[in-house]
Amino acid sequence: PHIGETPYDMAELVDGLAEKAVQAYRAMIEENPDAPVSDEIAAIGTDIDAIYHMSVSYSKKVLAAMEILFYKAGMDENCFGDTALLDRAAAYLKESLDEYRELTELTKKTYLFANSMQTPQRKIPFPNGKTYGHWENCLPEYEKEYECLLKHTAELKAGKSPNQTDGIAV
Repeated sequence: PHIGETPYDMAELVDGLAEKAVQAYRAMIEENPDAPVSDEIAAIGTDIDAIYHMSVSYSKKVLAAMEILFYKAGMDENCFGDTALLDRAAAYLKESLDEYRELTELTKKTYLFANSMQTPQRKIPFPNGKTYGHWENCLPEYEKEYECLLKHTAELKAGKSPNQTDGIAV
């Protein structure tokens, strides 16, 4: 057995800590129902919600990637393997995309841009901070990623190898 941190451990830890932060913020607000919530405290709550959605989105993406890696490790020379792994990856990626859509919806009303995404050195999630300077700019790329996974999984299930073009092996 593996000793140490795994992607599964990290996904579980990140999700748990993100949920704990949301719960702590909400508990603080509920403990003082008559106290006015300042703009600064509300902004902190929005930050916590944004971090939650981003964290869960990325941890679901990690779980999807693990399923794809298992598929790759077990596939044959024509790239055929257990497509149930790709179905699980698609389910995780859909959950990731749903969380990212929540993040986008939240932040397009509350953030003009994402500072850390605007740097020219940035490579993740995408290079080019001018084009991808806000979470909503990344959403179409993540939607394409999900659609590509669904399309290619369907092709594999239909017996079309990525090594083929119009039924001709390449």
